[in-house]
Amino acid sequence: MKLDFDPRKNITVFDNIIMPLKRVKDLLAVRRIVKNWEDIFLFRIGLKKAGFVMQLRNGKRININNQEDYFSFWESYEGQQALLKQLGFNNKVKIIEKSKIIKFKFGNKLLRFHYDSQKQLTNTVGMIKDQFIEQQYKWLDVKNMVVVDIGANIGDSAICFALKGAKHVYAFEPYPYSYNIANKNVNLNRSLSKKITLLNEGCGKSGFITIKKDFQNSVGSDIKNFEKGERIKISDLDEIVKRFKLKHATLKLDCEGCEYALLLNASYSSLNAFDQIILEYHYGYKNLEDKLKKASFRVKRKQPAYLYNKDAENKDTYIGLIYAKKINN
Repeated sequence: MKLDFDPRKNITVFDNIIMPLKRVKDLLAVRRIVKNWEDIFLFRIGLKKAGFVMQLRNGKRININNQEDYFSFWESYEGQQALLKQLGFNNKVKIIEKSKIIKFKFGNKLLRFHYDSQKQLTNTVGMIKDQFIEQQYKWLDVKNMVVVDIGANIGDSAICFALKGAKHVYAFEPYPYSYNIANKNVNLNRSLSKKITLLNEGCGKSGFITIKKDFQNSVGSDIKNFEKGERIKISDLDEIVKRFKLKHATLKLDCEGCEYALLLNASYSSLNAFDQIILEYHYGYKNLEDKLKKASFRVKRKQPAYLYNKDAENKDTYIGLIYAKKINN
């Protein structure tokens, strides 16, 4: 996905100063897993070059020859399990390998999620941690509201919103592979299925894109156009608001960069169909924040964190959350 702005200029000078310091918090978890955590600390703040061995406390050694080696480990099933254990979450999630089902409780509700490969297991464990354990969208109050969920992935956020009392969730996922997984997950949790409409569509600048049906996208995959595959519709925000006749709705965005095309090109009347908006920005926030404020939203956000995303066209990302609430609400 090509950007028409420089992400480095879409954050402030202060952000660039504070980002390395924010990594200290992340390293507190790493310290309990990695023996030579000092090397990792220096590597993450840019004072140590790649070309060393990360020594885990369980005896395993990981060669770190570049940033991708480092981040790939933490995205792996082993890395995710290590983090879950360190955070005390591993006993809350049960993996049944024979049936390829993950079980866990959210409140009093027993939930089931499907996986079909080691890569998808890693992805699903990470989604469960973010959505149901750490509850990354806890700022939102979705009770009795219609929610538009853009970047549905495996259906985790749509299921979470339904559990929290959403009136209905329209969930958009462009990748056929993730869309099919999401369908299985919604059907596994049948009591919620009537409240969720899944759409194999993308969002951004209106048009169409071609995506291979069997391409296994990851959490960090931005939208890609393939030479052959399924023709996938891309809808802009004006179309979505008109199609579902939205008023006083909630918008959630986590689409690895599509938030810029979707929001920056949206009409102010379409933006005002939503009482609250939460989004994960991936390439800075200044242009998004400016648009939302002009649309009469009160905005708060989390400071950006740098992440090297090996699955994106623009691999240097500056990620954080924006929460916007309509002022006249």
